[in-house]
Amino acid sequence: MVEIEGDSLTVIRKMKGDREDKSEIRPCISDIRSMSKRFEKCVFKHALRQENKSTHILARKGLKRREEFY
Repeated sequence: MVEIEGDSLTVIRKMKGDREDKSEIRPCISDIRSMSKRFEKCVFKHALRQENKSTHILARKGLKRREEFY
């Protein structure tokens, strides 16, 4: 079981929805949905950026270093 939190309300809504996504991030949404099926239970939750600050800082550092994972 896994719980995924994100600060993008739009993405979280797309993940929770049943409709086929037609936005520019469609490949990402499709990949996430496909990977989420590997888990017994997968919950998507919205977290305000202020609450998710440390994760946001780590992600920015990883992007600056051009790392795939951080």
